[in-house]
Amino acid sequence: YSNTPWASSGGCHAANKAFLFVLSGSDVASPCKMKLMNSAYAVYDYSSYGPIFGGGHDLRGSDLFVDGSSVILELGNTYEPGPSNDFNEGISCTIKEMEVFKVTGKSSRATIITTKEEQNQLKISKVKPVSRFSEDINEAMNAKRQTLLQFKSE
Repeated sequence: YSNTPWASSGGCHAANKAFLFVLSGSDVASPCKMKLMNSAYAVYDYSSYGPIFGGGHDLRGSDLFVDGSSVILELGNTYEPGPSNDFNEGISCTIKEMEVFKVTGKSSRATIITTKEEQNQLKISKVKPVSRFSEDINEAMNAKRQTLLQFKSE
């Protein structure tokens, strides 16, 4: 996730709320968030590549819209190290499934929130559940969405 858009203009760009996350995979027991360690190098963009996260290219890939393309993970440069060594040593991962979410602006409704937990619950409760696919797919998408919202609020 990055709150700085990818622009294909070339170079590193700062972001104050960027993070990487993994929901499942190689030796991952539960969803994990890798926080940004250096906000000045949160994202790198160049027109010949897909989005790159981190000045050290912690997550990079190209042609990310093609099934079977790959991304390379080498966490621990600009973002925190991953939950297993596989994420920190330049492993190449084949894309089997990709989801893209657009984060939209805040609601204009005024609400007084006293604790961080209340903030998290409010954000989660505003999300409309997915219901247009099969029950299994709806359940999986709603669970991922809720995890992403929790990560974003941390």
